[in-house]
Amino acid sequence: MRELALAHGQARGSRKGTVAVTFALGADDDCDGSGCVTVSAVKGEDLLGVAQRAGVALTLGCCSGSCGVCEVEVTVYTDGERERADDGNTSVVRTCIGRVPPGCVSAIVRDLPGDDIWGGEGGSGGVQW
Repeated sequence: MRELALAHGQARGSRKGTVAVTFALGADDDCDGSGCVTVSAVKGEDLLGVAQRAGVALTLGCCSGSCGVCEVEVTVYTDGERERADDGNTSVVRTCIGRVPPGCVSAIVRDLPGDDIWGGEGGSGGVQW
């Protein structure tokens, strides 16, 4: 049974094999303000499904991992503490094909800054659901 925790910090990945995934799309960097949604997810679960379950709208394009419109920045934490933004391991992930990473207790999904290829914020030009 999966739990949905809408308040900040309620999902901690405490159950074996779960990860607290925080979607901070358009939110402030530290997630202390509004705009963050945290949901408990199973390691290896697809990020798109986690976002849908949490009610988070993602920008999508091809939905097959080819176009890159859905790219986000994912920072993973192995110890459960997020004292500084640079404590975690950050990588760019395509949400349409990405999975909740193993070996961590929490992850934060953030928008990518605007780029020269797609323009605007992150991968604008895609479809939101």
